[in-house]
Amino acid sequence: MILKIKHYFLFILFLTPTLIFSQNEWNTWYFGAGAGLDFSTNPPTVLDGGQINSKEGCASISDKVTGEILFYSDGKTAWNRNHQVMQNGANLKGHFSSAQSAVIVPRPGWPNRYYLFTADYIGSTQGYYYNEIDMTLDGGLGGIISSRKNILLYAPNTEKLTAVKHCNGIDYWVVTHKINSDEFYTYKITEDGPSTPIVQSIGSYVGGGNGNWQGAGNLIASQDSKLICHTIGPKTAAKNSKVEIFDFDNSSGMLTFKYVIDTLDGIGRAVFSPSGQFLYAVTGQGSNKGLFQFDLLAGDNQAIKNSTFKVFDSSPNYLGDIQISPFNDIYVAEYTQYATPYPFLSIIHNPNSAKASCNFEHNALNLAPNQSIAGLPNFIANVNYTPPLGQVSDTLCPGQSLTVNNTQYNENNPNGVEYLPKSAVSGCDSIVVVNLIFDKPTGHYSQTLCTGQSININGTTFSESNPNGSVTLPNAAQGGCDSIVNVQLLFLPAIQENYSQTLCSGQSININGTTFSESNPNGSVTLPNAAQGGCDSIVNVQLLFLPPIQENYSQILCSGQSIDINGTTFSESN
Repeated sequence: MILKIKHYFLFILFLTPTLIFSQNEWNTWYFGAGAGLDFSTNPPTVLDGGQINSKEGCASISDKVTGEILFYSDGKTAWNRNHQVMQNGANLKGHFSSAQSAVIVPRPGWPNRYYLFTADYIGSTQGYYYNEIDMTLDGGLGGIISSRKNILLYAPNTEKLTAVKHCNGIDYWVVTHKINSDEFYTYKITEDGPSTPIVQSIGSYVGGGNGNWQGAGNLIASQDSKLICHTIGPKTAAKNSKVEIFDFDNSSGMLTFKYVIDTLDGIGRAVFSPSGQFLYAVTGQGSNKGLFQFDLLAGDNQAIKNSTFKVFDSSPNYLGDIQISPFNDIYVAEYTQYATPYPFLSIIHNPNSAKASCNFEHNALNLAPNQSIAGLPNFIANVNYTPPLGQVSDTLCPGQSLTVNNTQYNENNPNGVEYLPKSAVSGCDSIVVVNLIFDKPTGHYSQTLCTGQSININGTTFSESNPNGSVTLPNAAQGGCDSIVNVQLLFLPAIQENYSQTLCSGQSININGTTFSESNPNGSVTLPNAAQGGCDSIVNVQLLFLPPIQENYSQILCSGQSIDINGTTFSESN
């Protein structure tokens, strides 16, 4: 076999990242006043039995395979799938009246571990905390690890808390905002836990204190993780609220200011459409009370403000949280005055469409026997994000190899997955799937030969003493690979025939140029191509010669008489 090492200049086609909303981990919602939804059906099935009673913030997470609920929380208490207080799950540091009181983040590299981050409400100074949950505790119902409960990140806090998938597809970012500050605190969540935060002074100052609601509102990322929206509540009742939009680098965790929308008072919550083109925001004060749409692709900042479209006037009720569902529509919570529960959710059925085409349906889903208030579950915005996916598919010859990211792929290791740090255009990690096929072109040569014949294939002679074997034909196959020919020969034996005949003495016979006579009565003669398949035939000759027979003839004749026998005249003189 001729072995070669094949060298490649590797051009990898990177495919579009997966940016769809999770179909399983966020499959089950618990929120409001005992309300629950199961998105394994469309429309979702209304659930009963949930123990949550939260005016605002909450979070839930389901099994990523089955979609069944694992646990849920209002930031103050965590409940397991049996709707019981989770082991060690009471007295957490969140608050049921915090806009984003909780968010749940899987611990990278630990399949049965989760982090539950909490945010207190702005009337407190407790701050942001996190807890680590081990789902193997309490017989598989899960529990908070005692030594990993209520771990302070920092204080004082706003009510704003969101999570974003890191561009490596493994880690996460948790983004928060400090009260009485213009500082964002962004934590990278790896298998080792929350990192030292990235602290950025960017955007508006968010104040606190009596009557100042700037610390209320929410942080939310777009589904492609490229944008983060920060809603800033009114400094005084119904005044001075705004939405700030930042570019977000999910490889570094850095924010860059992009737009501000400050044309509406009393802005509470906002969410991006699945495509990221539109921003939906709810307001709760004055004539602006309702649901609004902004087109982020309308042009410059002023054009975006000018694109404002009022989707729905909620008067006299108030709209609360607004969240993308697993079906990529948007659900809107509603409540009456003084946070009185309301039995319906509204739905934006086509959130990627402009203005009235977004197809808003008020009171679209009846939650009976339970009700919503101002909150919906807080989720990782782009939980299903995967890094750009590249493919290396090629057909190689036996003995060749290909190196990708310092890993050698060959016949013994033809497939694999490589992570290429910061190799994508965005600077994020990329995933390369390697799938090599090793072509082993093999031909079969079978032939029937006659005894004594031989055949030569690429310098190798095959004969009766060497009828079978393999021959390598260099570069003879497609792609320049060697071709292997398996040779199998069958040799027909020479056919021998016996020829016997009785002749008279003196006679002879000629067989294929050989004369047989009394002096050469026996022998063999080869008859070329006379047998089946064009092989020679051997004739074994055996002749028998009869000697002449002698008889006596006597007769008495008179003088002068004669007799003729077979032309011979016999007389007195003969």
